[in-house]
Amino acid sequence: MTELITGLDLVHLQIRIAAGEKLPFTQEDVSIRGHAIECRIYAEDPDNNYFPAPARLLAAGAIGTGHPSDSGMYEGWNVPIDYDPLLAKLIGYGSDRDQAISRLTRALSEYFVGGIKTNISCFGASCAIRISGLPT
Repeated sequence: MTELITGLDLVHLQIRIAAGEKLPFTQEDVSIRGHAIECRIYAEDPDNNYFPAPARLLAAGAIGTGHPSDSGMYEGWNVPIDYDPLLAKLIGYGSDRDQAISRLTRALSEYFVGGIKTNISCFGASCAIRISGLPT
């Protein structure tokens, strides 16, 4: 998220600082460009109090293109019950908040996870409410 709106890779910078380097810029040098919104996709069952829903992943990924995401899931992976059921992080980025929400809504509608229950539908509903103009 920070990388999208500032162009800065915080993890890389943290490693450099841990190695004893100083930041190559000041706070005043950092500028914000646009808006980014992240949805964390979990193997959870919204109809069962968001209880973890481990299972074998049949298929996963974005149907469309151009949606930043971060995921380690793959077809055939068994989502374990012993760990955090995070599957992916999907990001909507735009020049303003409305464009970011619109792009995230599209990304969510094009994202597919087969074989397990997820919380994707909850995000779609939240974005639809925001786009409708209702207060959030």
